[in-house]
Amino acid sequence: MITVVGAPWCNWCSMVKEFLTMHDIEFIDLEPSFLELQEILAPYDVTTIPQVFIGDPRGTDPVTRIGGYEDTVTWVNSGKPM
Repeated sequence: MITVVGAPWCNWCSMVKEFLTMHDIEFIDLEPSFLELQEILAPYDVTTIPQVFIGDPRGTDPVTRIGGYEDTVTWVNSGKPM
């Protein structure tokens, strides 16, 4: 499961979702409140959106942070598993 953490006003968030859709990669679109966003991103020491994860960063299971738009494009184009 892929999770995209972003905001409706974020152009890079829209672009990463379009990229994933074009590559037939299903994802959960998570647009948390500002406080929830801070809680989700704090363990990864990042403050920018979008952030793309393999797994759900809100849960207790381990997740892999892919990163932002450019990181996601690089990850997908390299053939790494999603």
